[in-house]
Amino acid sequence: MSTSPLKFAANESWASSLRWATESELEYLEQNLPLLSPGTFAQWTSEGKWKRARHLAFLDQAIIEAIDAAAKGTLDGLVVSMPPQHGKSELCSKYLPAWYLGTYPDRRVILTSYEADFAATWGRKARDLLEQHGHLFGVAVSSRSSAVNRWDIAGRDGGMSTAGVGGPITGRGAHLLIVDDPVKNDEEARSPTQRQKQWEWWQSVASTRLRPGGLSVVIQTRWHRDDLTGKILQHADEHGQRWRQICFPAIAEDKDDLGRQPGEALWEETYSLERLLRMKAARTAYYWQALYQQNPQAEGGVEWPDDFFGPDIWFDE
Repeated sequence: MSTSPLKFAANESWASSLRWATESELEYLEQNLPLLSPGTFAQWTSEGKWKRARHLAFLDQAIIEAIDAAAKGTLDGLVVSMPPQHGKSELCSKYLPAWYLGTYPDRRVILTSYEADFAATWGRKARDLLEQHGHLFGVAVSSRSSAVNRWDIAGRDGGMSTAGVGGPITGRGAHLLIVDDPVKNDEEARSPTQRQKQWEWWQSVASTRLRPGGLSVVIQTRWHRDDLTGKILQHADEHGQRWRQICFPAIAEDKDDLGRQPGEALWEETYSLERLLRMKAARTAYYWQALYQQNPQAEGGVEWPDDFFGPDIWFDE
C-alpha cells in the first residue's frame, strides 16, 4: 500500500518521504501541499532544507489558527517569544508573508523590524520566494512594483511593505502586520526612553494600520520586562484585548507549551542541552533568563526569582 498524501505531509523526514512517494502522490503534493501552511510551503520550496522541528510545527499550526481566529473577530494578535537562532524569523518573516500573499493575493502585508534596511531583507526574501514559486498559487510578483521594501501581486490588490520600528508606515493598511525583533540591542532595551518611543509608535502608527479581521504577529526574543512584547501583553490584560502568546524557553520549565519535561532542550538536534548549559554558564542570570528563557527579570534582582522571598522572610541589619 502506498503512502497517503496526508501521512506524507505529516512525515518529519521530508527527504526520506520523497523516496517513497508515488508519481500520483508527488503530483498531489506539488499541487496542494505548499498551500496548506507556511511550514509546508517552507518544506516544499526549500526542498527539505527547512526542518519541521517540533516547536516550529507547533508555531506553524498556531499561525493558521490565529489567522482564522482574527478573521472571525475572536483574536487580536499573536506574540511569539523564543531564543535567538531558533527559527522564528525564518518561518514568520520569510515564509509566512510569501505563503499569505499566495493564498490571499488581494490582501496586504506590512513587516517591521528594528531598522528599515533589516526589515527590507525579509521583504526581499519573501518576494523572491513568490517570484520563483508563485505558480503554485497561480500568482506572480508585479514587474511594475517589485522593490524589496514594497512590492505587489500582479493584477491583484495584494502586496508587501516593510519599514523600521519607529518610522512611518506608508500604504493601504495591512491584513497581516508583522513586527520582528523590534529591539536592536541591550542598550536600546535598557533605555526607558527607547522603550517608551517604541510603545508610542506601536499605539499611534503600527497598530493603526491593521484592517478589520487582520492579525498582528509580534516576534521577539525577550530583552526586558518592559519591552514591546511586555507592554503589549500587559496592556491586553488590563484592557481585555485577546492576544495569544507562544512562549518557548530554551530549556523547558513547568507547564511547557510543547509538553516538554522540565530540563528538556527546545531544539535538541541543533542546540543540545549540553550546549545550552555551556551557553548558560557563560552568561549572567539576567541575560540567560531574558534572552534564552523568555522570562526577563527585574534589573538588579536577577539572582533570585521574584517570589523567592515570602512575606515571613526577614534579615538582620
